[in-house]
Amino acid sequence: MCPGIPMAEKMLLYVLATLLHSFEWKLAKGTEVDLSDECGLALMKKEPLIAIPAAKLSVPQHHYYNPPQLSNQLQRCYDSVLRWQSLLEGY
Repeated sequence: MCPGIPMAEKMLLYVLATLLHSFEWKLAKGTEVDLSDECGLALMKKEPLIAIPAAKLSVPQHHYYNPPQLSNQLQRCYDSVLRWQSLLEGY
């Protein structure tokens, strides 16, 4: 067994929780959640779920440790999220 599997499982849960906490999720316009599935080698949804993220959290202005390069990285990340949000609004 790979020694990295327990760490990967913990990180997967952390990343998923961060995504759920940081964004408000909406369905694409005119779609509904379809829970039907189809059999195969792996059980898959018949129709893929298309969820549109909308930024919920703002970039924090004050940090206990806030070097300029960290602040710039956070701002670039937040700007990227806003660009994706604007691109997906019409979807």
